[in-house]
Amino acid sequence: MVSKRAAKLMGLCGLAAGLAWIGPRWAMATAETAPPPIAGTVAQFTVTDPAAQIQPFQMQTLSGREVTLADWAGQVVLLNLWATWCAPCVRELPSLARLQEQLGSDRFQVAAVSVDRAGARVVVPFLQRLQLNALPVYLDPAGQALRAFKARGLPTTLVIGAAGQELGRLEGDAYWDFPEAVALIQHHIEQETAVSTDQVPVDGAVTAGNAGQPAADDTP
Repeated sequence: MVSKRAAKLMGLCGLAAGLAWIGPRWAMATAETAPPPIAGTVAQFTVTDPAAQIQPFQMQTLSGREVTLADWAGQVVLLNLWATWCAPCVRELPSLARLQEQLGSDRFQVAAVSVDRAGARVVVPFLQRLQLNALPVYLDPAGQALRAFKARGLPTTLVIGAAGQELGRLEGDAYWDFPEAVALIQHHIEQETAVSTDQVPVDGAVTAGNAGQPAADDTP
């Protein structure tokens, strides 16, 4: 017969084992549902809930090659709408370049989309003058992205998830390499890591096998 003391010890052991099994799973569930950190320079960031489908649109690289969001299937994209004549846009561009240098990978990509109507003719010398040649810049002289995102002004920056949906946006400029901004992006990268990239709800079929940043020689 098992003594009361032994039974108690067995019960405690069973409880400990149960907590050990539940603990990691509870932590994973909490991480998956935790809200993004929003503070400091990104305090005006708003979460798009539920995540929104994006109307298909096309951009061009500085060399004229067409690009869509499907080119970044499986990655979190920080897409920034800007123009050379927009002072707040110009102010935040260097921080976007630094963010790309810090976090750019097969899981994350910055895409700075110029809506200048003159396209590469004004954008290329502008980037060279400000020494922003490392910033991934794309062209949208027809304003397709502005309409697709219903942007109310410039700059507007959107976080796009691995499945091609809008997760949130910030209207106005920010310092995207500040710790609070980096924490916001890292949060979304971690949340989206488990998202399947087999199907992307944007124009153009792209799978995980051929997803990624457009060719390096197409960026400035």
